[in-house]
Amino acid sequence: MSRVQTQDEVVAGRVIVLNGTASAGKTSLAHAIQQAATDLWVIVSQDDFAQNLVPRWVAVEGAFEAAQGGDGFHFVRDENGHLHVEVGAIGRRMLRGYRFAVAAIAHAGNDVIVDECTFDPDGVDDWNTALAGLRSWSVRVECDLDVCEQRERARPDRAQLQGLARGQYERTHAGVSYDLTVDLTNGDLDRAAATVLSAVSSAALEDRG
Repeated sequence: MSRVQTQDEVVAGRVIVLNGTASAGKTSLAHAIQQAATDLWVIVSQDDFAQNLVPRWVAVEGAFEAAQGGDGFHFVRDENGHLHVEVGAIGRRMLRGYRFAVAAIAHAGNDVIVDECTFDPDGVDDWNTALAGLRSWSVRVECDLDVCEQRERARPDRAQLQGLARGQYERTHAGVSYDLTVDLTNGDLDRAAATVLSAVSSAALEDRG
């Protein structure tokens, strides 16, 4: 979708939110969409913002503790060894800022792809408020749990976060409404990217009509 704008007029960008559990392939898909698109899409990752809290406000049960982990992000391990994230007041504030930052980038005229794993109870409401008035798509990124766990075990950055894929597998989708779903179990990023971009292109044609 091409844009024509005057110097004084900025046409708001579009937003694609990719949401799924850890190691489902969201980051790889975001880059595949960016490479396949004819327009420029900016990638914004939840981790880009959340890692600003490391390490003082982040605690991982069974790995490392932090005095203010309860205020930031607390990775809680259940009796089966699976991890999920509980968010404190500072963590919620950080996540809310990230979502409204995405909206600000789009309002400045940029198309944005978001790499998200929703784990805070206010996440859905935040997105609904932040993206109001913007053209946006919520994409459910599926992947077979066994495959997610295989990828998780192979990731050197997840040595202390084993069990996160399973712990967040259902939680990340709770209360989220989606416009479309892609499945990355077979690792076919090109096909998934084409599916997402097709939805965006179809909406552009409807807007013109």
